[in-house]
Amino acid sequence: MLFVNHPQDAKYMANSVFQNGLAEAIAHGILTAIGVAYIPLKN
Repeated sequence: MLFVNHPQDAKYMANSVFQNGLAEAIAHGILTAIGVAYIPLKN
């Protein structure tokens, strides 16, 4: 997760590809932590 305290961080957060990757990484981590298999979506 990012703390938006720098202009470059704001640029990353405005990018939908970055947002999707971040959301997927967070979901993967949560599922791993609770012992649920992670199945990525097909693009």
